[in-house]
Amino acid sequence: MTKMQRTSFTLSAAGLGFLSISAQIIMMRELITVFFGHELVFGFALGLWLLLTALGSRAGQWHQNSSPRYIGSGFLLYSLLLPACFFAVLSTRHIWSFTTGEMGGMLPMTVTAFVVLAPLCLASGYLYTAICRHRATFEKGHGAITKTYFFETVGAGAGGFMVSLLFIRYFSHAAILLILMALSAGLSHSHFSTPPESRLFRRISCLLITAVLIAAFFSNHLQRLADKWLWKGHHLILSENSPYGAIAVTRFHSQDNLYQNGIHLFSLPDAVTAEAAVHYAMLQHENPSALLMVGGGLGGGLEEALKYKTVREIHYVDIDPKLISTAIRLSSGIQTTDERIHYHYMDGRLFIKQSNRLFDVIILNLPNPYTAQINRFYTVEFFHEVKRILKANGVFSLTTEASENVISPELGDFLSTINATLKKVFPRVIALPGETIRWMASEKVRLTGDPEILMRRLAKQNIQTRYVREYYVTHDLSSDRFQYLAGHLNRRPPRGLNRDFEPVAYYFNTILWSAHHSRSFLVAYRLFSRLTPMVLTVAIFFATAALMMLHHHKQNSQIPRFASIWSVGITEISLEIVFIIGFQVLYGYVYQQLASLAAAVMGGLALGAGLAGRIQTRNLVRRCFLGIQGMMCVYPWIVMGLLSGFQKSPVLFPWAPWIFPVAAAVSGFLGGAQFSLANRILVEEGKTIGRTAGRLYSMDLAGSAAGAFLVSAFMIPWFGLFSTLRILGFMNIGPLLLLLYRRRGLNPDERT
Repeated sequence: MTKMQRTSFTLSAAGLGFLSISAQIIMMRELITVFFGHELVFGFALGLWLLLTALGSRAGQWHQNSSPRYIGSGFLLYSLLLPACFFAVLSTRHIWSFTTGEMGGMLPMTVTAFVVLAPLCLASGYLYTAICRHRATFEKGHGAITKTYFFETVGAGAGGFMVSLLFIRYFSHAAILLILMALSAGLSHSHFSTPPESRLFRRISCLLITAVLIAAFFSNHLQRLADKWLWKGHHLILSENSPYGAIAVTRFHSQDNLYQNGIHLFSLPDAVTAEAAVHYAMLQHENPSALLMVGGGLGGGLEEALKYKTVREIHYVDIDPKLISTAIRLSSGIQTTDERIHYHYMDGRLFIKQSNRLFDVIILNLPNPYTAQINRFYTVEFFHEVKRILKANGVFSLTTEASENVISPELGDFLSTINATLKKVFPRVIALPGETIRWMASEKVRLTGDPEILMRRLAKQNIQTRYVREYYVTHDLSSDRFQYLAGHLNRRPPRGLNRDFEPVAYYFNTILWSAHHSRSFLVAYRLFSRLTPMVLTVAIFFATAALMMLHHHKQNSQIPRFASIWSVGITEISLEIVFIIGFQVLYGYVYQQLASLAAAVMGGLALGAGLAGRIQTRNLVRRCFLGIQGMMCVYPWIVMGLLSGFQKSPVLFPWAPWIFPVAAAVSGFLGGAQFSLANRILVEEGKTIGRTAGRLYSMDLAGSAAGAFLVSAFMIPWFGLFSTLRILGFMNIGPLLLLLYRRRGLNPDERT
């Protein structure tokens, strides 16, 4: 094997990691756009991605031929699959006949994610095993697997960093896809040698590279065609990508509708929503001077607020500058020159946390907390932060979607949770009924929902409105509606208050979504809601006992090691999700920092795998494997202490952007080292390279898949971050006991 060929396979491993993570990011962004940004989509798609890659890795064991031509063919196929899968995502709405604003249910989500992800994942899993097997032909022992894993992880880290921080900012999805196709075709070309049977494939790869390079000059046009296909049936007038999501604007008659990640944010003009969002809150205050608006101002809310002559300053906060500039470009009615308006391009919660100004009125106009990201604005901790910058006679307003006439038990649970959470912080709280419930909270202001008083105050301000007027207000705020709503609000919430690290409102919103789309999924959520952390902990120990019995009856069983890899896979991906949500809650949604968390995990994986591969003695390898499993029992508790420290100590807060990536890198280091050591142990015991690589890689990914789905969809929303971390710690005790049990039954020279 020549040095050039050795370098070719090193680049192939790194290229595979780069391609896999880059394609994952692009496909995830498109899936999130189709299914309206629901975090369940992210958790489910990530779990499916990992599971399908595991199946591809297992399938690679069945194909024993280690010829580089098969690796080249795999990369060539991967290059062709990229545009096919991308087109499949764009066609989702047409295939399932989604209407405008409809959030698809579990069946469309499952089928779409499977169809889009399966070809790419199976191919990448197969290529990993194939590269390991071929490297074993010129590198004996465990080094073939360890080095392939190391370079694949390095490539994935580089890909995640470049796509998140560079490609998405400066290139369209179509352009990024063409770059990935060219890279995959180039890797394919490098694996075809000169024999006649390879010439056809070399010519195909060369032709594909040439076609991709030519198409790159028309990438913007291709992206416009893709966007028009995605929004087929609508008059699409603008489509752009920002680091925070895909922005699209459609026009219906004289009204422009602005979407982000498929979610309808506002329309221009939309006097009904704008008037209701502003006036009900402003009329609670006798003399509003300083106003803070978080979301909801670009659809006409700012213009309505400027009608109050007492207003001296309006601060409008939105994290995405491109969203604001798009809205301003579309509507000449938005005030951009009025010196009273101050725009802040940052996370709304971070602004409130850092602000030293005091406000008379704070209006929060965001969607329901159907994601953990939005749930941060509906918690006890956030309401305390709002109270800090709200004057004693100030008014805080927020909205939640509801039902005008019938409130289901699931909706009642959600509304009672929001009501109890608000009352924990503010002594005075009222909820104005309607399809959109408008909550008002204050420390000293006597809040009112009396239509007569509200109309009298509106007349005193001499403000002209079209929809907030006597006829509509009297109908919407009737005494019967107040009484019906109060009957649901005043009951005890089933899971207590909504907190940063116990996002129960997010969980109830997921149940509401399930009730609307999937009865079977609703049943699953209800069954899971009956579980407690103690029940799961007991189940883990019973499972451990069962595995011990199974291991006892099987000679030379590898159950303890596979259980270790499985649990570490679950813990590793779960900790990454915990770090992301915890960082968002404490620091705000800072896109660059979240990308650095992912890069830190991949860097830790690579470093762990690399250092573990340098351990020389067999006895030390086994002791380190056992020690890392022990560390995995302790590390979730360390992370819990870290989060608690950040939450309670303002002194630590400025260090969050640095400490979180380090903690994530430690998690990745432990996972990468454990995987590398497991490969080495099995290879030294005589297991074949292809079989070992496929089995352990698939076991690791399968564990990660289970963690991604269970933790994001069930455990964190229902149990909260701290209880989830405790469960992860207890879960790792099981494999540790299995390893100790196996070690006790071996001769001193064989102990692991």
